[in-house]
Amino acid sequence: MMRTFTSCVPIIRAPVLTLVLSGLLAAASTQAAKVELRIKAGNPIDKSQKVQISTNLPARVTAADVISLDGLDLGYDVKTGVYYVHKTLELGPKEIRTFTVEINDIWTIPPDQLAMIRKRTEDLVAKLKGEDRTKTEAWRQEINKSLDLIESSQAANALKPGEKVSAHMKAYEANRGTLKRIMEGVGRIENLVIESGQDPGGELIGEVKGLPIPKHDAEPTSVYRTIIDRITVNNSKSQTEPWKGPVRRDLPAEIKLDDILDAGGLEAGIDPKRQACYVFKDQVEVPAGQSVSFDVKIRDQWNINMPRVAVVLASASNVLDVVALRGGFKSVEDTLRSLMTDLRAIEKEAGPTALSDAYVAYYRDQSARLDLIEQKVLRVESALRPKPKSTRIGIPGKPPTMKSTWMIIYIILGFLAVMSLLFFLRWFGRTGAEKMDDTTGSGT
Repeated sequence: MMRTFTSCVPIIRAPVLTLVLSGLLAAASTQAAKVELRIKAGNPIDKSQKVQISTNLPARVTAADVISLDGLDLGYDVKTGVYYVHKTLELGPKEIRTFTVEINDIWTIPPDQLAMIRKRTEDLVAKLKGEDRTKTEAWRQEINKSLDLIESSQAANALKPGEKVSAHMKAYEANRGTLKRIMEGVGRIENLVIESGQDPGGELIGEVKGLPIPKHDAEPTSVYRTIIDRITVNNSKSQTEPWKGPVRRDLPAEIKLDDILDAGGLEAGIDPKRQACYVFKDQVEVPAGQSVSFDVKIRDQWNINMPRVAVVLASASNVLDVVALRGGFKSVEDTLRSLMTDLRAIEKEAGPTALSDAYVAYYRDQSARLDLIEQKVLRVESALRPKPKSTRIGIPGKPPTMKSTWMIIYIILGFLAVMSLLFFLRWFGRTGAEKMDDTTGSGT
């Protein structure tokens, strides 16, 4: 697998005067639940020239969230993990062009999801009785209050045509934190239902604190695939003069120094600010009209998910066997079977074969999906794990009253007084010989 990175020299970007202005605005129709990114590119000089547009999309936006690119191209920055739009175009004298990129509104928690959580909580609490019912009723009330807060926040910060959506995004980030606390509360209730021996019904949607973090190193580095990151420097700007200058290529965050198996004639270093590796050469000469390539051989740190799939699949199968043996938890069994189906679907996926930004993006996304599945398996396993018995020391039941406490103290003091009196009487009732023995002791 090979990735080609082409660098045109002496400089890719002309001393242009490219004006890029971007702003996030609510779409004209809020029914479409979309956001618009306006990008302007201008040529301020009196002759035509090529200009480059390159603007990052907001964090969390994926390729699937983009509705329209308006003629721009979509790219992925492997260093930041952020998608961006870009284009090289010819602009006439003083020409200004505007592009409108449309994105799905991913900064809203769907009302259907909030309604589902509310009903799920009600159904779970209804299954419990006694002390567990009292406890979870208080949790239910807190969950409903938090859901009300999210709904009112989203209503107050809803998209409005023509307005900036910064408040909408800020509210979403705050609501995500509230939602996490809600899901942890739902997880506690789900676990109590399972502990009571009842089937919670439906998928376990709640979260549990303290679950292990998914590991991404399911196979030893000695069996990793290797790939070639090809760096090509072109001197297409001059047909008569060679080009001389430095070359540098930043590598993705996953690549460490020991992952660079062969720098291909370049040197390897670490950027102290980013703590990321790069390859470079201080002086490279490219003949007129020609190109020079460097093949950097590295370990493939992205297409490594299949061993993990096998491990998680085996774990899910083992948990399913335990659940089936216990019986009475059909919904939990169905959840595990569904997760196993998702894992087998990942096994059959055919991703990109050549190293590129799209290659890195694809396998990062696949790894994130695998993380979610593994977390769900671990969540089911944690719900079935036997809870430790109480280690509280003391007599079970209610603590004694103040009157009972003082009565116990008086009894103890009376007992000590009687024992002291008996000791005193025994001392004075002894014979003279016994007292002599105590004074002189026995010996030869």
